[in-house]
Amino acid sequence: MPKNLLSFSGAFTVLTALLLPTSAMAWGEHGHAVICELTYRQLEPEIRKAVDELMLAHPEDEKLNTACAWADRFPRKKPKQHYVNFPRDLTEIETANCGEAKTCIFTALSDDFKTLSDPDSSDADRAEAMVLLGHWIGDIHQPMHVGFSDDRGGNSVHVKRGPKAGRKSKPCRSGTDNLHAVWDTCLVESDAPKKSKLFGLAEQVDIATHADRLGAIDVPVSDEVDSKFNPVVWANESLMLVRDPPVQYCRVKDGSEFCAYDVDRDYFVPVEGQRYKGARSFTVTHGYVDFASPIAERRLVQAAERYATALTLALSVEVEAEK
Repeated sequence: MPKNLLSFSGAFTVLTALLLPTSAMAWGEHGHAVICELTYRQLEPEIRKAVDELMLAHPEDEKLNTACAWADRFPRKKPKQHYVNFPRDLTEIETANCGEAKTCIFTALSDDFKTLSDPDSSDADRAEAMVLLGHWIGDIHQPMHVGFSDDRGGNSVHVKRGPKAGRKSKPCRSGTDNLHAVWDTCLVESDAPKKSKLFGLAEQVDIATHADRLGAIDVPVSDEVDSKFNPVVWANESLMLVRDPPVQYCRVKDGSEFCAYDVDRDYFVPVEGQRYKGARSFTVTHGYVDFASPIAERRLVQAAERYATALTLALSVEVEAEK
């Protein structure tokens, strides 16, 4: 579909977003847009030019920042490759393997990096690969996308929104009912700059202003890690976070490395007829958001830096050849 015919579709999407609760997709549309806005700002001029030229071949978006949520739009692209699951006793990921699955986020990252790096591939294929690559890098930095299959990366950990506790509103917006969704949107958008949309009837998180703020965050950079395309390192960082007790994703059993679903169950098994299908539930308070939001924002910044590195690695050979 030509880009100039997408205005009605875009308006419908905005209206739908106002009426329906957000589904659990890594970082949500805003988080992915902020990552890719930060990435674009970090690119050297010649790499940025190459990105702009490839974006002309993208079927829907004109800008990289909004395009980075394309993988989550209907129909969802490569739905089995937005995440990777591991055994509950795993403490370190050694290789980019998908475990018992045939494909996962590691295969998505590898495939699209190769396509983007191949100047003989068509511009349309490379544009799609470039946009998807940014999405996968965002996803692997969302801790719940490196988790356990039985609870579906925190989708089967029910949450309740805590009291206002003297603040203007409850933590997280209405419809945030599982831990995955808390990390997708609540932690990223709760304190994000807002601007009016739809004739002032609603607020929209401001991508550019939020990127300005996150760009000022000082995140240590390691040449050994951040100058390379290193998905295993990124996944290990997420795995370490989901195993951290304050995150409340799982509970490490005494005397072992096993991170159990809760104090009574090693794994989650849904039970029809029970409330939340038997899922455990905890209350997300402003205290939890205050603790976890800086972690989520740091992951956004890290994802942006690493996407910028990946784009530079993938496009540099072509850029040099054109000089």
